[in-house]
This record gives sequence, structure tokens and C-alpha cells, in this order.
Amino acid sequence: MKKTLVISSVVVVVALVAMGVFLVMTNSSNPSGIATSTNPFGNPGLGGGQGTTTMSEIISIKNRDGEIRTVPDFTKDHPSIEQTSGTYYYVTQNEQNEEMYPDFSIVYGSDSSLSIGIFAEPLGASRLHAEQVLKKLLGLSNSELCKLDVAVMVPVDVSETYAARDLGLSFCPGAVKLP
Repeated sequence: MKKTLVISSVVVVVALVAMGVFLVMTNSSNPSGIATSTNPFGNPGLGGGQGTTTMSEIISIKNRDGEIRTVPDFTKDHPSIEQTSGTYYYVTQNEQNEEMYPDFSIVYGSDSSLSIGIFAEPLGASRLHAEQVLKKLLGLSNSELCKLDVAVMVPVDVSETYAARDLGLSFCPGAVKLP
């Protein structure tokens, strides 16, 4: 079972990285005209912070419309991998590269993409659990999350029926209804 979970995780991560490469290659270098920086998350000061959050505790993410949102830095203390297409953070893994949740995984790309891999039945309950964690990490409402570049995928060994397609977040338009 553990070996299957590890293999499934690797397959999903490879698929998500490939999807990230595709997204990066299909976008122009800076279509929104927003200033860029060497920080992979853009300028942390854009959009302003809330309360006593310092600049090092927030990051900026871009939604599909090119708007910038500042969110708590949910990438801290999580493993990352450098690819030619960018940096990917395994935000549901701890510093020892262990998954914190057995039913899903969330990967954040420096291109502002979020990929959720669902690894356990019932798929609907696993997706809801992932959505709850995502909301807590980002501190965004359902409508704000729907504007982000989020892909929800299931490996074929978990469900042949729902594999190889983006299921979406349950509360967003066009989401696939799951059992």
C-alpha cells in the first residue's frame, strides 16, 4: 500500500510538473504588464499586507486574470524542487519530505499554479479535505480561490473513471461532481 502511494505520488507530481511546463510555455513572458522581480513570487509588497504581517511572511500570487493577491507565505518550511519551468513547493510535506495528509497532496509552482493530487477514496471527501487545507493556507474565500490557477487531479490507480482530467475545486463553476 505504501509503495503504491509513493508511486502514485510520483506519477501525479510528474504530471503536475508537465502541466506547469505546458502552462509556462503557453503564456507570454509578461502579458499583464505587472512589474516582475527576481523573487519567484513577485513583489511581496503588491496589494498590501494585513495586520502585523511582515514582508517576509507574505507572498504574492497571480490569478488567471493577472491580478495580484498577497497571501501568507505558505511555502516556508516545505521542500521544493527546482525545474527549468520554475520552483515547485510541496506545501503538504514537512521538512523531512513526509506527506502530512494521506488523502491528498498540494504543490505550488512559482508561476502561481496550484496542483492538488487526490490519493484516496471517497474522492469527494478527499477533495473537500484538500480544499479546507488550501483555504487555511491561503486565507482566501471560495470565490477568490476559483480565480486562481488550480488543477485537481487523480492518478489512474486511485480512479480510472476520474483520472487524466482536471476535476476542479468543488465550489467553482465547472467542477466535476464526485462520489
